[in-house]
Amino acid sequence: MKNPKVYLTSLLITIVVTLALAVGTILVLMFSVHEESAYRTGLFGSVYFKSAPNAQGNVDATMGV
Repeated sequence: MKNPKVYLTSLLITIVVTLALAVGTILVLMFSVHEESAYRTGLFGSVYFKSAPNAQGNVDATMGV
């Protein structure tokens, strides 16, 4: 490791791009659901979006990594 600044910069860019890709995928999954009850995954199953009606008649939305 001759230049730690290059290593840390590359690591930071990789983390930021991965997080942006995960957030973007969750947003696409959220807006591609047209039913009240749905379960969708993205990025090979690593992020998900789930919507289901609750007892009050509202729709509960759950998402995560």
